[in-house]
Parts: sequence; C-alpha cells; structure tokens
Amino acid sequence: MKPETDSSIPPRIGPYRVLGVLGEGSQGRVYRAEQDSPHREVALKLSGTTALSAEARRRFEREIELLGALEHPDIARLYGGGLYQTALGEMPYLGMELVPGQPLG
Repeated sequence: MKPETDSSIPPRIGPYRVLGVLGEGSQGRVYRAEQDSPHREVALKLSGTTALSAEARRRFEREIELLGALEHPDIARLYGGGLYQTALGEMPYLGMELVPGQPLG
C-alpha cells in the first residue's frame, strides 16, 4: 500500500511509518502503519484532537497497562504506545495488531 498524500496525515508517529487511514470517528483516527522493529504492519490508533491534560495522560497510561496485559484470540494485541509531539502538544498513540477483514459497520 502506498502512503497517502493528504497533508493532514503525518508521515511518521514514533517508530511507525504511516501508510494510510483505516478509519476515524469522534474519539480519533486509526492508520495503517509500518513498525520499524520488528518490521510489521500495525493499526495505529491516535486518540483525541487536543493536547492531554494531566488526568487524561494518567488514563492513557493506564489504558496502555491494561491493554498490554490482555491476551485472548478475539482481542487485538497491543504492541506499544506513547506520545508524539504536535503543534497542539503531546498526543497519545497505540500501536496494535492489524486484523485483516471487513469493517464491522
């Protein structure tokens, strides 16, 4: 898949090269991305459109801990998460297992 040319799509987020948009909603956007190491395609979830408050940052860090502890064949694996710098401030992201298939909607 070729990277999209939309200027609103960041070329990289953390250790991921963004390839295109998978979907978006009121809580954020999900990209198809390529992880540097180990090399694999992932679903990269970006939450929110504003910088994190201290409370929201704690909730995000807790979400990473909880998702990282889950292991079940019907739950996409969490590969990593972090914050990336934007003009609006730090924004959270989650790198997750890319599950092929049709949209549920």
